[in-house]
Amino acid sequence: MTILSPLTFEQSVTIKARVLNPGGVWSAMRSAAFIVDAVRADITNLVVSGINYRPAAANKAELDAVFTRNDFEFIELLNIGSSRIDLSGVAFVGGIDFRFGDGAFGALSLTPGQRVLVVEDEAAFAFRYGPPAGAVIAGVYGGNLDNDGEQLILHAADLGIIRDFTYNDAMPWPTSADGGGFSLVLIAPDTNPDHTAPLSWRSSVGSGGSPGSGNATSFSSDPGDDDNGDGLSNFLQYGFGGVSGRDSFPQSSLDSYVVANDLLKRLRKRGLKSAAKRFLAVLDGSDALEKALLMHYPTAILQRCQIHKERNLRSYLSKRHHGELTRLFGQLRKAQGKQASREAYRAISDFLEDKNSAALASLQEAGEDQLTALQSLGIPATLNRSLLSTNIIENFILNIRRRMSRVHRWRTATKGEKETMADRYLVVGLTYAQRAFRRTHGYNDLDKLVQALNKD
Repeated sequence: MTILSPLTFEQSVTIKARVLNPGGVWSAMRSAAFIVDAVRADITNLVVSGINYRPAAANKAELDAVFTRNDFEFIELLNIGSSRIDLSGVAFVGGIDFRFGDGAFGALSLTPGQRVLVVEDEAAFAFRYGPPAGAVIAGVYGGNLDNDGEQLILHAADLGIIRDFTYNDAMPWPTSADGGGFSLVLIAPDTNPDHTAPLSWRSSVGSGGSPGSGNATSFSSDPGDDDNGDGLSNFLQYGFGGVSGRDSFPQSSLDSYVVANDLLKRLRKRGLKSAAKRFLAVLDGSDALEKALLMHYPTAILQRCQIHKERNLRSYLSKRHHGELTRLFGQLRKAQGKQASREAYRAISDFLEDKNSAALASLQEAGEDQLTALQSLGIPATLNRSLLSTNIIENFILNIRRRMSRVHRWRTATKGEKETMADRYLVVGLTYAQRAFRRTHGYNDLDKLVQALNKD
């Protein structure tokens, strides 16, 4: 067929054609996509909105389907512009290899607010996550995402830089994305945040993230009000997954940096400071609290709660292995000094390596440094019982709750009253909780802890 005049397309279309060569032999099929009514993708309208670089370990069904954990990796992009954008020629040239135009036609353009995914293995993605809501899968990339972090470079069709940044698996980047299956999620992507800044990212609300759709929860009350009179502002209540008087909020991630940062600001204003050069903080694994602590106390030493971690690991193992796990953690809690504690940690790691890969990943998520931080200071093991877990504060809170848990309707302060009903009950709860206070185990050695924290 001979075409003498230009073809005009009123909508996006893919043209497929063959050429009849001399001798009556047809050429291979060639195709070309033509995108209508779209602007070129660039740094103003295209963001990397999600990265799942270390998915959760494959479960039995996934292993039976011959998938490994790396097969479930993915990267998500989002059109933050006000117009349809053309992805033709856009390519990842650093970290992974992928060029838009080599996969699904539907992924060559994005409407405003639409997302697109590039994946490690399309079959594995469908097996674990199902079809992405409102998004398309552009195709499979070459290589894989580095678990320790790496540079990602996204080029425009004209070879200009759309994104060039290096994510990481260590603070101040969200560490729960390393091993627990959580995604790195760009905070407020519509504002086109700086991808190179760790504080532009958070961990997803749930393991696996929400590929192809948003990963946020809604808030509709006045943040400063206390609608149910429980002494917490609506915003703090929301951050901790509570319910206010007017709104039933969905459970939000406890890894809320905003809430944790606000809490620490209030504590510092009330005079919270370290008695030594460095600050020792014992945490139960909150990503946001860890990040906020390091923002306020950059030299802080972070100790992960060993009891919480043991309980978490037990959930991965069959009951016949619980006794050995308890014995190994008992050795870890008794260890004194850096060398002994790290040998005990590695004994747990070796034990889990043969038993359950997800349990091993959970142990590694906490990390050797944080699980043995206190013991690495070289202080006497007499302090281990009290300072290797968060039980001190949790028992305190539990005793307060026992006094307040039977009240279901909290009366707000009336005119002329300075305190709410919740304030009065809290004071009573604190008074009863104080009766259970005991001296810290090994309190005679606290001066040695202060000496260790004063060392550079």
